[in-house]
Amino acid sequence: MNNRFKVLSTVFFMGSAYGLVYALPFIQYIFYDPFVESIGATNAQLGTLIAIFGIGNLLAPFGGMLADKFNYKKVYMISLVANAALCLLFAFNLNYSFALFIWGGLAITGLFGLFPAHTKIVRFLGNENEQGKIFGFVEASWSISGVIVNVIVMALFTKAANPIIGFKYVVIGYGVIAFLHAVILFFLIDDPKEEMARIKAENDAKGTLEKQNVWAVLKTPGIWFAGLAVFSGYSTYVSLSYFTPYFTDVLGVSVVFAGSLAIARTYLVRIIGAPMGGAVGDRIGSVSKSLIMGLAAYFIFLLIIMNVPVGTPTAILIALVLLVAFANFFARGSMWGVQEEVKIPRAYAGLGAGVICAIGFSPDLFQFTLFGNWLDKYGNGGYQYIFTFTLIVLALGIVNALLALRYKKKIHAEDTTEQLKSAS
Repeated sequence: MNNRFKVLSTVFFMGSAYGLVYALPFIQYIFYDPFVESIGATNAQLGTLIAIFGIGNLLAPFGGMLADKFNYKKVYMISLVANAALCLLFAFNLNYSFALFIWGGLAITGLFGLFPAHTKIVRFLGNENEQGKIFGFVEASWSISGVIVNVIVMALFTKAANPIIGFKYVVIGYGVIAFLHAVILFFLIDDPKEEMARIKAENDAKGTLEKQNVWAVLKTPGIWFAGLAVFSGYSTYVSLSYFTPYFTDVLGVSVVFAGSLAIARTYLVRIIGAPMGGAVGDRIGSVSKSLIMGLAAYFIFLLIIMNVPVGTPTAILIALVLLVAFANFFARGSMWGVQEEVKIPRAYAGLGAGVICAIGFSPDLFQFTLFGNWLDKYGNGGYQYIFTFTLIVLALGIVNALLALRYKKKIHAEDTTEQLKSAS
């Protein structure tokens, strides 16, 4: 198989598998009513399930250490197969009590086991000058496959005799498709034995202790710059979902219009914006710079949206939403490449990814609840709190990226000095 084609195929199926890991935990976003009916849950209980899954983000650093210590391909494959198995297990035990167990399992297989290994494998698919492009295409692959997979499971759902059976078919569909991805990726992902042996030999030659290296990763500023980069990209992505009710509740547009715009925003814009953001970062030699571009554009467009009056022409509303979504995905295409830019050691890419995950996806633990409380307490006025919060996060993300650039220059200068000393 041509190496370039193999890399592109690996990127696509890893992006697709990454999306599948989140399909069941967040299934309520697509099959809300059938989900509630199938397991007999309240709205609050559905929030509890997401919170349980979100706790898995805190386990990700330990999963990262696992991916660094052992064969990360095996860690990835076992996690993906286990995730698929949990889908099938849940399909035949549809009730809330069992869902609590399944969502806890999904947090372990998806966020503790798979995610750090996934990030490490993707990072190793390209050199330091290709990180933005590769992670951008992973984001786009997630979107493309998301459309395909959901068309398949929606077809299964519509063929069922009733919503509960249809929901069961959907969950089975997710599990079977995940199993198929595991088979394909087993042949696409290279075995890292030689890479791991080389890294171990280098560390032995330096006479460094593993625990010291792990501590060095945790205390380096780079890990926090990379984590906050993901935090800013993900937190502002969560805010995008509130544009749909804002348009219907405040600006008075129809539910059909807002829903159609949400689909275009979520899937179509990601396909274009994420790869472009990553590619621009690689082209200008800094994903932090392209991250700043995306966050700054989001900031400007959001300010405009906050101040458009009721009765604004539809064409203007469409343009504003697509532009703010494009800006967000442009930033998301860049945010994962920051870890390479700030020189997080590749030998500990798993641990690094785990810590970044814990920081970056922490909004799952509080942001949905916070936004919901604002809307419950202030009604439509709650959207101003939501958007103000988002503006603050965008500003912090820009400042963080500027600090990451300064840190990059510092470590580059130190590396140059060290090379000159060695040469002399």
